[in-house]
Amino acid sequence: MRDRISGPLRQAIKASGVSMYELARQVGIAESVLSRFLGGKQGITLATADRLADVLGVGLVARVARVEPPRKRRSSRAQARRVISLDGERARRAELTTLASGLARSAHERFFASQLGVWKVERDFACIYSNRGADQWNRLLPELQRRLKAEKFRVVATAAYPENAYTNTMILSLPPKRNSGDVADLYERAVLATMAAQT
Repeated sequence: MRDRISGPLRQAIKASGVSMYELARQVGIAESVLSRFLGGKQGITLATADRLADVLGVGLVARVARVEPPRKRRSSRAQARRVISLDGERARRAELTTLASGLARSAHERFFASQLGVWKVERDFACIYSNRGADQWNRLLPELQRRLKAEKFRVVATAAYPENAYTNTMILSLPPKRNSGDVADLYERAVLATMAAQT
């Protein structure tokens, strides 16, 4: 890869007919650096190569191969460490917000037809999603939050996708002895109560 850039640049320097002293002065490097570069004994920075190309009136083109990164074999223990840890208070808000954003995108792109749903995220967490648009989500939110608080579910992260917030997600910390089925029941009751209040 290095020769694909430095080789043609060396050829352009030699073909230019400009003295090493003058070229080094115009580029802003020591003549000895240029001499070692021409002799293949020392490399130069990309910034220096760019300045040389400008002075010489040539363009540098680099091609980047698009290849899949190598996959490392992981033990099941290593894979377990890789999973975002969502255990209690150790869960960082940034991780949960990133997770909520990813789940919002997934709900929007892969589960749009279902409109409403609940996913078990981890042992102690569940995610509520709505594909009904920001207006309906905002109408549902007060009733949903009231019921969540009464049942001791704690909201730990929220997200929306795409920019118009058509799909919304909410990650909940599950109280002891509660599961995602309990969240689904509560969510359904909140939706029904909100619909009844609007009629």
